[in-house]
Amino acid sequence: MSGFRTFCHIGEYGEAGYRNLHRMVVSSDPLVLWAPSSTLLSASQVEPRQFVRLVDDRHVRVIAREPWLLSRTLGIGIRRGKGRPGRPRSTASS
Repeated sequence: MSGFRTFCHIGEYGEAGYRNLHRMVVSSDPLVLWAPSSTLLSASQVEPRQFVRLVDDRHVRVIAREPWLLSRTLGIGIRRGKGRPGRPRSTASS
């Protein structure tokens, strides 16, 4: 990888952006994607398992607002810890 960090709101480019995802991955390290769509990932030459591996290896970073990350209908539906989507979790001890 190149060591050149790139931020991309890939959803703004629709399917064309996803068709070029493999090029963005090769030319950026890390590639920071704002709220990528798992549905549109199928338009990419990057296989879903490969995409997950790129995220695990930190070559691709996914960022989004917490409600999108936690939503089963809006985003990728990651569940971490307790709490409800859209509600901040307290970090203060009681």
